[in-house]
Amino acid sequence: MKKFFYLIAVALFTILATVSCSKDEEDNKTLRNEERINLIGSELAFLQNSFVKVDEDGNITKRVYGVPLDSANMSEVTIGVESYEEAAVIFRSWFTSTTDITNNGTVATFRVDKGRVELIKAPKGSERIATVKFDVPGLKEITKVDFIKNDAWPENSYYGYDIYYLGEWFISEGFSGDPVSDLESGFNPSWEKDKNICYFCISPNRRGWPLVAVAITDKEYLLAWTNMNKFGKNIPTLEGGELISYIMNMNWEECKSLFNSGEYKDKLTEESEFWVYDGYFGEAGCMNYAINLKTAAKSSYYMPLSFMRKRVIFLYIG
Repeated sequence: MKKFFYLIAVALFTILATVSCSKDEEDNKTLRNEERINLIGSELAFLQNSFVKVDEDGNITKRVYGVPLDSANMSEVTIGVESYEEAAVIFRSWFTSTTDITNNGTVATFRVDKGRVELIKAPKGSERIATVKFDVPGLKEITKVDFIKNDAWPENSYYGYDIYYLGEWFISEGFSGDPVSDLESGFNPSWEKDKNICYFCISPNRRGWPLVAVAITDKEYLLAWTNMNKFGKNIPTLEGGELISYIMNMNWEECKSLFNSGEYKDKLTEESEFWVYDGYFGEAGCMNYAINLKTAAKSSYYMPLSFMRKRVIFLYIG
């Protein structure tokens, strides 16, 4: 009998949550940003790590996006792309969900930190496709990004590290923040911090691109992203999920076949949705986002009300 009344209560609460969902979707950009930033991480740090990794003394330990083609100006970098659409997808992936992306995805304005970044489309006939300009106090080692056509890339300008190819597998760390908790285990750690997992390369180091690879969890989780107390750099935000989707759809059938024949047998389909590290606080609880890699469509679920089990996706960029 207690279980019956519990289920009735959950059903009523779910209905109320659904009614308020649209309002929360409208308000999610302003809800408790200070608390969200503690979960997602600094907007400035996220942007910085998209370009260079620096040590405590401020020295560059690794470049991520962009190659400095002019040795006299190492803070201006270049990335090769096929289209403006591709440049725009990459541009959006450099920001957390606490950053406002406006003007058809071309202007990023920090909500908590101070900063504004703009993607400017190049005129027709130019070898450049777009330029990115930064007005971000505290941003180091990057002042401008040029997106150019792949076929205009200088042949002798290799700059990279280990070279991987589509479909190669390698081992690296999984979640890198505090241990992840899921509802099913009573908020106890559901997998260990810094546990190594198997990644699948979807895009090799090339023309200013870093290596891009993905991994997923074996288990499906009733996940509430707010239980992850620190930003897990290897679980992508929604924008990072869109980047994965864009890259995989360049060679979807090949990616799906290679992915399913390896470590994650038959776990990737056209209908598969995966949890990303993104969400917001609503009136009825915590909203979690999941993404379909085939369509890039996002879905939102209240937790713990919806009781949706999904695998978590990991993104390796480096």
